[in-house]
Amino acid sequence: MISVSGDVKPAEMVALLDAAFASWKKRPLPKLALPAFPKLDQRTIDARDKGGTTQSQVWVVGRMFKATNPDAVPLRVANLTLGGLFTSRLNMNLREKHGYSYGVSSSLSLLRDSGTFAARGGIVSKNTVEAVAEYEKELRAFSNGKVTDGELASAKEALVRGLPAALETNDAVSGAMGNLVSLRLPLDYYRTYAARVGKITQKDVQRVVTKWIKPDRWPVVIVGPVAQSKEALEKLDLGPVSIAPAVPAPKPAASTP
Repeated sequence: MISVSGDVKPAEMVALLDAAFASWKKRPLPKLALPAFPKLDQRTIDARDKGGTTQSQVWVVGRMFKATNPDAVPLRVANLTLGGLFTSRLNMNLREKHGYSYGVSSSLSLLRDSGTFAARGGIVSKNTVEAVAEYEKELRAFSNGKVTDGELASAKEALVRGLPAALETNDAVSGAMGNLVSLRLPLDYYRTYAARVGKITQKDVQRVVTKWIKPDRWPVVIVGPVAQSKEALEKLDLGPVSIAPAVPAPKPAASTP
């Protein structure tokens, strides 16, 4: 698939591409036999101790659906309430209220066959355990799917107003169209996006959030100076806690004299 954007005529571009790639021959792609994803049916805290660092990375991750799922747009709207904007719940709690982080956010990554959710941020190391508790507080509150009129309006407005910047350059347009083809989304996706976002209601948000956001099953992943924090993490009662040494960095290759 080749994506082209710019001051060109389609017929001219096709002729140029036909000439440039005339010698290419079709070859079969290798067949992949990938294992099924493991089930996420029990909350765990999996930590890697990295002593001497001033911050911990704290992530809560979950599995989502593919990009063509009809729940994609309402869940994107919902996510902005949780962690997609500076004024979202996670950031206002972890950064503005407690000062545990310079910024905490959440996002959806929806691909051709699967997707993921992540709430993540860099946390002042001494506040790692307290931050995990606040993540849990916000995720549990969000998982009931209830958002205010103001939150819904801000999220919808941000998604629509972000479109011009996302498609501002030829490079951005070409990349966006290529992405649509790769994800098997319709080519008029961006043309109809604002109208689809505008139709999202609080009931739509509550339906998709309660269906897909399951923090009681999603692992918490921590990388930072947490060797002494196992007991404190266990007291949060979020599930089994595992702390292992961080993988050491590879040794540099010996220089040739």
